[in-house]
Amino acid sequence: ALEGGNLGSAKRWFDRAIRWGGGVEARIGAANVALEQNDSARAEALINQIPVADARGVELRERLKTGQFDRALAAGDFDLAGRLAASTQNATQATLLGWSNLERDNLSQARRWFDDALRWGGGEETLLGATATALAQENLEAARGFLSQLPAGSDRRDALMVQVDLLAGEELYAAGAPEQALIAIDRAEQQAQALGNEELVQQARDQTASIQLAEAQRVYDAGDFAAAKTRADAIVAAEETSNADILNAARLTGAWSRYQLGEYRSAANRFEPLLGTELEATATEGLGLSLAADDDIERLIETANKADEPVAEQLREVGRARALQR
Repeated sequence: ALEGGNLGSAKRWFDRAIRWGGGVEARIGAANVALEQNDSARAEALINQIPVADARGVELRERLKTGQFDRALAAGDFDLAGRLAASTQNATQATLLGWSNLERDNLSQARRWFDDALRWGGGEETLLGATATALAQENLEAARGFLSQLPAGSDRRDALMVQVDLLAGEELYAAGAPEQALIAIDRAEQQAQALGNEELVQQARDQTASIQLAEAQRVYDAGDFAAAKTRADAIVAAEETSNADILNAARLTGAWSRYQLGEYRSAANRFEPLLGTELEATATEGLGLSLAADDDIERLIETANKADEPVAEQLREVGRARALQR
């Protein structure tokens, strides 16, 4: 009955066998039925009646704990799942706990379980998880260490290598080495293209544009408005990034650079499209100042009349101030 999948009938016969004096075989059969029915308590009670030296009992105990672990993990009972994994020092289960915690952004617990899994004999899947966790923690040295232990030729490993180079680029820029940072990120983009991983390609391009924008803002703050204008315009013209925040910030830097260079009409033409974005407040200020400096009060009033409050009021304030100066 058990082999045929008729668990109800199998249970009845094994129960009868036990009542009628059946020994180890009856209990092994009944324990198998209980495990198939996910009845952990009954399975454990029956397994405890099987001699410890019996290899079939050992296998049943492993199946029992595996089933308990799987159900605990599926139910989100990570404390129970952790106790079960630790009780057997099961590398596979520890790795699953590592990934589960990583998916929940519980990085310290993810690192703990991947470390345990490695101590208990975890292999490639564990190293992949440990690398991903180190990257999430921005621990470049650890990520490189785990990655070096993985065999080449795996797409997952190569994708993590791209992310390592991207993190290296971040750290190089933070250390004041923008050129080296861009080289590392360019290498990462080429690797991502070779993998056909468009998500990582775009991530690399966004990171490049972010550094280029920071450099444009740096030279603007230093008073080199011509260089800031050139760098900001290059980001927009390249169309490499799809990140609207980066593109709009580059447009804003280019607009303010033109204003500082006395190119008021060109500056106004670049400030105006930024109305309605998150940069609206500073764009409105720039638009008003540019139109006032260009003495284009008519356009200033026309734009204010079409704009929503408080943009309209801010532009009218600039117009009134300009009129008083006449």
